[in-house]
Amino acid sequence: MREITEITCHHTASKPTTTPDEIRSWHVKGNGWSDIGYHWIVFLDEDGDWVAAEGRPESRAGAHAKNRNKHSIGIVVSGDYVEDTLPERAEIALSALVAAKCIQHSLTVENVFGHKEVMRPGYTECPGYDMDRIRDRVQTHLDAYVPHDGSLA
Repeated sequence: MREITEITCHHTASKPTTTPDEIRSWHVKGNGWSDIGYHWIVFLDEDGDWVAAEGRPESRAGAHAKNRNKHSIGIVVSGDYVEDTLPERAEIALSALVAAKCIQHSLTVENVFGHKEVMRPGYTECPGYDMDRIRDRVQTHLDAYVPHDGSLA
């Protein structure tokens, strides 16, 4: 398994119901990539629930943040959050997923970034949503975590 040292959060700049299959098609057919660039996709499903689905396997480097893909996990939320506000339920789903990935890979909130935070200034506005708010929610999840063996972290 490759070493994971950070998580990079994105938005699709499309509708909230954009599915993993649609994104995979953009990346494979449109960009000529071997697979979807993101490892996880949070999207609004047909039942109106915000759900997370696996994209590219985490064992493979993603294609989501130039010069940062080798040791990162890319998580995208469907929707455009430069102009629109990230819905509360999407924020909850995203922060829970990020927290789970932090626990799995022994990361802290200091290892969680928005796309624009890892690129040169002015390159992108992605993810659009407030990463400090996301990191605060992730920290709340991490603070509440108790390992299966009952020990305290």
